[in-house]
Amino acid sequence: PNRTANENLLLEQMRASASMQAGDLATASKSTQALIASGKLSAADQGRYAAGLASLYYRDKDYTNAAAWAQKSLAANPGDKAMRGLLIQSYYLAGDTATAQREALFYGTARALGDSVKPTAG
Repeated sequence: PNRTANENLLLEQMRASASMQAGDLATASKSTQALIASGKLSAADQGRYAAGLASLYYRDKDYTNAAAWAQKSLAANPGDKAMRGLLIQSYYLAGDTATAQREALFYGTARALGDSVKPTAG
């Protein structure tokens, strides 16, 4: 079919959202990565899609990918406490306890000092 770039973007957004809701990791990953690579999403939207994918990988117990996508989400929204927690837990459950400890320590220190929190790993 002859679709415009905007129509393709809309279809990919619908596919990504539906597959995340359904827990279809393969389709969600493919669609989300296509959306982010399209360059047509705002940084905030890229962060939201990355957060959804991080959560999906975490539920699937793929902690390495969960951490990678949590980092991408936090790049767009460094103050997201829930995603910061998911990042730290993902590192820990993936067996990377040193990075989990470093992130937890950095996050706790930054919160205590009132500084903007940025990802340190990755």
